Amino acid sequence: MSNEQRAHDLTMFYIKMYYDFQKPSENGRFEFDAINKYVELYPQVLKQINIAFPN
Repeated sequence: MSNEQRAHDLTMFYIKMYYDFQKPSENGRFEFDAINKYVELYPQVLKQINIAFPN
């Protein structure tokens, strides 16, 4: 498994956990932008995985 795949899997896991524990807003809706969250987190996760698991 490549580090990119590890980072993707871990990022998706974090997003799922974040969504599962999110509470609805005042109007009863879940306001969550998974794509922006992914774009924000993936590079950070990949950087840390590359440090932990150098090729």
